[in-house]
Amino acid sequence: MGKPNIEELEQRGDVYELIKAMRYKDEAIVEQATEALVRMGETAIKPLIEKLADTIETVTEWMATSKTVAVKWPTAVPLARIGELAVNPLIETLLSYPRGGQKEKDYKDPVRRAGAAITLGLIGDKRAVEPLIESFENDPSCREETAMALGMIGDPQAVEPLIKRLGREDYHFKCPKEIIEALGRIGDKRAVQPLIKIVLDCKWGSFVEPVDSCRYAISALVNIGDERAIEPIIEKLSHDCELVRWTAAAALGQMGDKRAVEPLLGALSDRNEGVRCLAAGALSKIGDQVAVPTLMEALKDKKRDVRLAAAKALGELADARAIEPLTEALEDKDKEVREAAKEALGKIKSRKS
Repeated sequence: MGKPNIEELEQRGDVYELIKAMRYKDEAIVEQATEALVRMGETAIKPLIEKLADTIETVTEWMATSKTVAVKWPTAVPLARIGELAVNPLIETLLSYPRGGQKEKDYKDPVRRAGAAITLGLIGDKRAVEPLIESFENDPSCREETAMALGMIGDPQAVEPLIKRLGREDYHFKCPKEIIEALGRIGDKRAVQPLIKIVLDCKWGSFVEPVDSCRYAISALVNIGDERAIEPIIEKLSHDCELVRWTAAAALGQMGDKRAVEPLLGALSDRNEGVRCLAAGALSKIGDQVAVPTLMEALKDKKRDVRLAAAKALGELADARAIEPLTEALEDKDKEVREAAKEALGKIKSRKS
């Protein structure tokens, strides 16, 4: 296709050609076409919703951002910018799912409904909450997208339906990732115990879904910020899956609770260097000077990344006891470790003065 003349297409009111221009290889043209469609407003809404069914690329692991939405549902972007005017037509599309044993009229309809859900999430209008809950409960073909949209809007009204569905599995919806992330984004304390249960139920690292769900639940609990989550997350520092231990160490640093200090000091001896690095970073965020001697020992770790993390952590803690080992680290064989040690010594001297 030749380079489209966006100004001319807008003057003609040619919505479909402007939509087609959104697939053009030049990002500047895509943005011009998007802006033109937004200016057309109500006139463009119906065609834009219709074309939600035309996805460019399948994204299997994603969070709803303007960039990822533009990949999966290009017309969602101008619809979201049009905003309030598009809400009711989008709700109508969302709720057009088959009922009472009906079959889909068009194989593209579920994709269109999923795009409508995400667009409503991007708009963030509270009028969409109840329709999204209805769709979430009754339309399995786009349950992931409705869960994501409910998380984006962040209305507490969605918490109970999300929790009710949590952990249930069926053919259409096998991983609760989107539900867990939505609960984390909403941040309601009612979700804490169900999320803790997911963390505690993850006992074995050879099954992908429980491990992933555990990691998502830990991240959601960090977002909610409830102290009841500290002990269950600490427990996961000894999980047999390194990905869970990574997530737990990072989470404990973000939560900043001093109950995690001793377990994180133990994690500095973890068999996995990534866990050791994250434990060092977490200890620096918590800021307890108790960690200084063990971090000083970590400056001698065989792995360069662990030594680097330890040097940075000691710089953040700025304890004078670390001056001697940091001075020795100025002779480290790795340049970045030497630079981190030098910076850490500078922070300690600044604090002393």
